[in-house]
Amino acid sequence: DLEDFNGLYGNWRIAVADFITSPIPHLDLENITYYEPAVMDNWYETHGFGPDDSWIYFTCTDVEGMDESAMDIGRMDFSNPDDVKRLTFSSGMNGEPAEWDEHAQLSPRNDVFAYISSMPYGIQYDSDRYGDWLKTDVWLMNIDGSKPKRITYFNEPGYPEYQGDTICADTSWNPDGTKLAVGMYIKNTGETHIRIIEFSIDTKNHPPEKPEKPNGPTSGKRNVEYTYTTSTTDFDGDQVYYKWDWGDSISDWLGPYNSSEIVSVKHSWENKGSYEIKVKAKDIYGEESPWSDPLSINIRRKTFRSLDRVIEKFLQLEHLLSIKR
Repeated sequence: DLEDFNGLYGNWRIAVADFITSPIPHLDLENITYYEPAVMDNWYETHGFGPDDSWIYFTCTDVEGMDESAMDIGRMDFSNPDDVKRLTFSSGMNGEPAEWDEHAQLSPRNDVFAYISSMPYGIQYDSDRYGDWLKTDVWLMNIDGSKPKRITYFNEPGYPEYQGDTICADTSWNPDGTKLAVGMYIKNTGETHIRIIEFSIDTKNHPPEKPEKPNGPTSGKRNVEYTYTTSTTDFDGDQVYYKWDWGDSISDWLGPYNSSEIVSVKHSWENKGSYEIKVKAKDIYGEESPWSDPLSINIRRKTFRSLDRVIEKFLQLEHLLSIKR
């Protein structure tokens, strides 16, 4: 369903098939299945399969109203082929930036994607002369789309690798996932190059830091709620959960909260006595911090003074009556 060169690309879909090579000589595609998981079907570009072949990742237009030049990278699980899990968010809709995200390549370690993006240069709406305005660099993101990080600055003046307006195209990993070959087109010279990028990848997840000592009252009464606050920082920027030890009970994991966010909770004690309040954190991957330093609180009985006040008022009244006599 393609139109002429002055029109749209047409309506696209993903085709998955078995590649048959036997008996020799023989090349054929069998068991062809078509998928249209994205909201819009004016662009699909497949990039590869997940490590267990249960999902596929691709470039698509998955938000209603996206311009043809805005592209997102997504994945589709074959167990749920009617849904796209978006890995980048560059639709230009609903407050998102409009960017050209393409050519995702999964690392041999199966932990990160390399991809190219026009971020932060944007796109030119309603223009099919992509070569005139497109500028892209290489980015990395985790396999779930989290923590996108730019790793080249070919388009950015002031950086050693600056080349002028450059389009980074496809990429390819070396076998151990520590080097990346990048195809480049440098506009002002018309030259094409392959650049080898070497870098180290820290794939280890780090636990949150020990939370701040709880902050709140250090004395109180039975069955009265008091508010306490704490915070922690996660090295990887992950969201965190908190578990509170109140001295008389331990809470479930509460959250998630953003890293470094100050969180507050309330608690009351039923019995009088001295208690130590402490808190620990864990990230969304289950890595736990140590317990915080404790804060002590002394809970006392409620003092009932109603009878004392009655007696006091009675004595005052008796005194007044004795004066009148």
